[in-house]
Amino acid sequence: MDLKDRFVEFFGGNNLYRRVFIVCGLFFIVPAVGLIYLAVKYNILSDIFVLPALFIFLLLILLGFRMLRQTLDNIKNISTDLAKTVETATQRRLKTITGELDSIVLSFQSLQEELKVKNRFLEKKAAETEMFKEFSDLSYMTLNADYLLFIALERVLKLVNADTGSVMMLSRPDRRSFVIKASIGPGEHTKKGTVTPFDDSIAKYTVINKAPLLVRNIENDPRFGRPARGQYSTKSFICMPLKTSNEVIGVITISRRTSEVVFTREDVDILVPLLSNVAYIYDNINMNQSMSELARNIQSLRHISKTINSSMKGQEMAQEIFEQMRKNISFDTIALLKMIDTSPSKLSVVDFVSFIATNLSRGRTLTYEGSIIERAINEQRNLFIPDVHKLTSYIDKKVFGRPNVLGALIMPLKVEGQVTSVILIFNIPRADWLRLSEVLNLMGDQLSLAMEKERLIESLIKRDRVLDSLRLIGQAITASTFNTEQILSNTMEMIQSVLPVEAGYLMMPQDDELTYAAAFRLDMQKLKTVKLPKGAGVAGHVFDSGVSLIVNSSQEYPNFLPNIEHELGFSPRTILCVPVISQGKVNGVISVLNKTEGAFNETDEKMLQTIAAFVGTALENAQRYREALAGADGPPLLDIHTGAGSLQARDHE
Repeated sequence: MDLKDRFVEFFGGNNLYRRVFIVCGLFFIVPAVGLIYLAVKYNILSDIFVLPALFIFLLLILLGFRMLRQTLDNIKNISTDLAKTVETATQRRLKTITGELDSIVLSFQSLQEELKVKNRFLEKKAAETEMFKEFSDLSYMTLNADYLLFIALERVLKLVNADTGSVMMLSRPDRRSFVIKASIGPGEHTKKGTVTPFDDSIAKYTVINKAPLLVRNIENDPRFGRPARGQYSTKSFICMPLKTSNEVIGVITISRRTSEVVFTREDVDILVPLLSNVAYIYDNINMNQSMSELARNIQSLRHISKTINSSMKGQEMAQEIFEQMRKNISFDTIALLKMIDTSPSKLSVVDFVSFIATNLSRGRTLTYEGSIIERAINEQRNLFIPDVHKLTSYIDKKVFGRPNVLGALIMPLKVEGQVTSVILIFNIPRADWLRLSEVLNLMGDQLSLAMEKERLIESLIKRDRVLDSLRLIGQAITASTFNTEQILSNTMEMIQSVLPVEAGYLMMPQDDELTYAAAFRLDMQKLKTVKLPKGAGVAGHVFDSGVSLIVNSSQEYPNFLPNIEHELGFSPRTILCVPVISQGKVNGVISVLNKTEGAFNETDEKMLQTIAAFVGTALENAQRYREALAGADGPPLLDIHTGAGSLQARDHE
């Protein structure tokens, strides 16, 4: 550095101490030198008072200079200390300044900026605290979880100066998709209720990592590297988890519509405590609703249990159970269909409740073969159909084919591992089905028990009625032990009282043929002229084999005689035929035609066999009685196998 630069630095620098030193020299030393010069020039030093005065003047100048120097030292120390304090407070180093006053000014400017930053931070904290208080108050004022999420989204956007966002909650219980519960900003893709598959959304990374996802530029982000999508508005966005103590229940996505300001970590840090509070409040509201729902479910199950144990039955019981199910789930139609034991692949509508137009009607019989109902029955599990209009079979279209039916639930009801009935529920929301599947299964089991209880009661009543009828038959036959005609007449009457059939007859052998001995609801005068070869038709086959036979489709049975309709004057569709056996011999057959309630079954067969046994015993007793009379009074009578006409003729002698 040359002499000129040194001179400029010394006299033109910003060092306050140096500049004041120069000023002191100019204001004090120069006048002192001038005074000495004048005293010497004009010879005033001879005055005895001049030298003391000059000495005192110089001493005062020195003293003032020293005091000024101390003041400058204090200013310099203050400047240094203030700079260090500012650097400590702001956590950044100030630029080097040689002037003490400039350093003080810079320090105060830095402090002012820091105070502004702190003030903004405190304002945000105050706003955040106010929001905490608002959410706490809101949690006591409302039980609407979706409203809470909308308010939270609105406040979150305000905190980070954003204007577009959405709240997406994970579907329960499968957690396979996101459902938008609240949204602010343009676009149909952010509309409330929109469902996004879990694997198709960037928000899945927030759920998997249970941590905020900050994206400054999605197109440059190595984790994604794809063009920005419309729902994020800008390339920078934040996905914040809504996290309880156990799990992530949803995410809040935040972006800006027009501003290109990039989100920072500071924005994330501001939102973390607020959203934690929101998640807990939301979870508490849902928990409270779940508890209320559970209490309502328990109350309904208790009521259903009381209904089952009450005197209600049939449609009255079904309607009461339907009402309780309606209190817990939303639907437009519910129907109970019972499987018909004697008719494979058929269901009968027991009862239903519908708030929309439907194709169902009480007592209607449906064939479910080849339908979605058959699949549910075979798999013995509930089937939820989100869109019934995609069903293609004719039966499905007949059952579900109404414009106002969108979805359906099929619930097979089982008793001892066998499906006995089916519940159909139309337009039940998928969310209700997923959430209340266990409750619905319990209610379905209760309804199944109710039907089984009613079936058992009806079976017992029917059994008691049959036993009473059989007892009466036995008494009637016993009372007319030796009157064959009376035996056959009573038999026909009793069959009509215990079996719901349209007609019936009894045939007995005569030589190599079978003849009609008695009948009901048929022209007996015409039948007396008809004879049937042994082994021919259903009756002939039963007589030869001695084994009962059930034919529930006469036209498909190979031994059915086509001309039987002309002979009987009647069209048999279903036939039950049993042999009349006594002492190991077949003495005849009893046939009943066209059951009025479904098809013939094993119970009907056993009942008719019991009646046939009574008839066989009675006819055997009559035969023995006549033989006893013949042995006492004359030649023996004809055997029972010689024909009913001979028996009747002998009875009138």
